[in-house]
Amino acid sequence: MRYWEIDQSPDDLIGRIWLPLHLEVLRALRGAYLYGDRRTPETIIDRVERTVHRALWSNADLAYVPGSAKETDVSEYIAWLRTHGNFREALGEALRSRFSIGNQFMNKAVAQAYETLRKSQDPAVLYLTTRLDVLPLQPRDFIPEVEWLGAEKERNGMVKTPSGHCLGFIERSADGLWHITPSRDGPVGIAARATTQTDARSYLAQLLTGPATITANGMKRYQIDRREI
Repeated sequence: MRYWEIDQSPDDLIGRIWLPLHLEVLRALRGAYLYGDRRTPETIIDRVERTVHRALWSNADLAYVPGSAKETDVSEYIAWLRTHGNFREALGEALRSRFSIGNQFMNKAVAQAYETLRKSQDPAVLYLTTRLDVLPLQPRDFIPEVEWLGAEKERNGMVKTPSGHCLGFIERSADGLWHITPSRDGPVGIAARATTQTDARSYLAQLLTGPATITANGMKRYQIDRREI
């Protein structure tokens, strides 16, 4: 973009340069220059997988005395890791399980590995950590409305109940994920991420509304349109 959009205004261009992607291009060029055809280039996935492997498989953490209780814990942990296709899958399962995957040693080992990865200086590893905590499929009992804000449609929106009460805001990021910011008291920030806007809207409904039972003429009706207190 630096070279083939010379005629564009810098103000228009700078907002479309994603520095992590720019760094990956430079990293790939450096590898091609240093190694050429001498070895198979390492892909981003290879590098991230190697980093996750190192975080989950620490020699210091897996050391044990033969015959000790820790030997059993470590054996179970290694067996659990080997049930997955790769280490990224194992980490994702652990996160979705809230780090409750087995014995106390296993739970602590994976939780510590995740915290280490969250502090990584590698943008690709940090990106992985944001993708791992994406919300699962949300209940569709009540999907609130969304009012799109700004000129670009389906990018930034305010999620509302049918009565017009604001539940929060959703924003589509550059990688297609939806960032969710609830409207509530206290510190306000991105609370979760979803793969679809429907899941993002449904998440806010589950988080900030509850069922209200309405009885009219002896007939019960159920409606979700009440903000949680």
